[in-house]
Order: sequence, then C-alpha cells, then structure tokens
Amino acid sequence: MRERRRAGRAVHLHHRQILRHGHPRLSDPTDPWVARQVPVPGSALDVAIDGQHAFVADGWSGLQIIDVADPTNPQLVASVATNYDAKDVAIQGTLAYVANGNDGLLVIDIADPTQPQILGSISVLGRSSSITVAGNLAYIVAGPPGYSSLQVVDVTDPAAPAIVGYADVSGAYVAALTPDHVVLANGSAGVVILPQHCDTETSVTTTVAVASLQAYPNPTSSQTSFRFRAAVTGPVQAAVYDVAGRRVRALASGTMAAGSHELHWNGRDEQGRMAPAGTYLVRVVAGRQAYTSRVARRTRRGSCCCGRL
Repeated sequence: MRERRRAGRAVHLHHRQILRHGHPRLSDPTDPWVARQVPVPGSALDVAIDGQHAFVADGWSGLQIIDVADPTNPQLVASVATNYDAKDVAIQGTLAYVANGNDGLLVIDIADPTQPQILGSISVLGRSSSITVAGNLAYIVAGPPGYSSLQVVDVTDPAAPAIVGYADVSGAYVAALTPDHVVLANGSAGVVILPQHCDTETSVTTTVAVASLQAYPNPTSSQTSFRFRAAVTGPVQAAVYDVAGRRVRALASGTMAAGSHELHWNGRDEQGRMAPAGTYLVRVVAGRQAYTSRVARRTRRGSCCCGRL
C-alpha cells in the first residue's frame, strides 16, 4: 500500500497508520490527529509505505527509511545518499525506485531496510520528478513544468535499467496507472491518458540497434558531429535537448539504412539562434532503444580583425 504525505521538513504519521497497527486509543476516524512528527534532514517530498517502513524522498538529503511499526515512536533506521534531488519514490517487492532529479532513476535494494544498497541508475532527458512502477517497467515524468515528457524504463535488470519508450506530454506533473493505461495530471490541459508500454516483441527488422553514439569535437564552440551505427534498417529519430529536457534542435526523423551514420549540429536552435554555452544532450531513438550522449558548448573567444579565432 502506498500513501503520499507532502510535509516539508518532517513526516507526519496520521491516525490511519495507527489504526492499521491496532492502536487502542483510536476509535473515531472522523477525528484524526497527528500521532508523531518525524524530523528529516532534508525536505520530505514524497513517502511510500511498505509493511512497517516508510520510505521518504527527502530532496537533496536522499532517501530516508523510517520504521513505523509503532507510529507513536517511529525510528529512522537508514539513509541513502542519492547525490541528487530525490523527488519521488515507488516500492515494488524488495526494490525502491527513486525519481532522482537531474540524475534520472535510481534503483535501491531494500530487502533489508536497515541496509539498503544502490543497484543501478540511468539518466533520463530532463529532471525526473515522478515515478510509477508496474511489472518490469518504470514510468517517469521528467522535465520542468510545461516541457515535460513521459519516459519508460525497463527495470528487468535492476543493475542495468534501459529506456525503451518516450512520449512528449508537455505540462505533465505526475503519472498514475490503470491496468492498461497511464494517466497523467497535465496542469491546465487537465488529464492525459495514454496506453501502457507494450512488452510484446515484434520482428527483429523493426528494431534498430544503435551502438557507440559519439560526439566530436567535445567540448566544442562551433559544429558538433554525432556518429552511430544502425544494425538494421528502420526508423530513427534524433534531437538535441538542454539539460532541462527541452528540445533545442531536431537532427533526424525517418528511416535509416543499416550501417554507419553521422549527424551534425551547428549549435543553433530551431529558430536559428545560437544556443548558449552549457551542457546539452543528443538523443537517438531507434525502434524500442534510446541512446543519449552529452556535449558541452563553450563560448567562442572574440575574433581578431581578420576574422580568425
């Protein structure tokens, strides 16, 4: 069972948690009261309940694990330093999945909640803020409000999660699941409903394997080239994004033949404006596979009178 409490720098344990553990003092659910407030080192943004433990996404302080077997005397039993901004947490079986801000997805073994172990992670496009897990798939909302996307990650191997799907749902904040669909709270646009990701494999000719996505020169102050190799002929999409997940420039969209390919980015956005210095992501989506490479743009030095740098 999962419950959400957004409670600033503390986790509030309410009467319903106590009722589940048979506390004798409570008999009127119409008159709830706070049994205990548990201070946390960061900023409690989300909490998931699993058995007698509460798993708290605690912002820059990572994941906090609290034993709530006795809700009147909760105990902090473990912390996991996620090194980024833990925004949301989902529990499935003996694993905790953390939407970890700019670091994407973090998978943590919680078989022993007092000794949690990080198993794997994967970067996503933009800043991950919400996560929901069903079976071997994690659905992550990433990107700032107004520019977000739904990204689907295969977590069959917790040590090596892989992005297998992507949907542009600008404005999405949080996702929930029905047996067959993903339901997104989409700000002023209301609610968006999408079919869940399909696990059925199609023939190998519809999947384009891409390997060794490389950017050069990197860093750069002018044009950057991206090389990759497609194992078979099939549809390929490629684009450059900023670190917030906003698309800067489309590079390719269409069918590509098997073999080596090279894409170029001249440093400009869709409107022809020069992109500012900073870190950018190039993403190539081929079939059910997606690959991302980082590239750093530097500010060009001033030119001399003859135009040379």
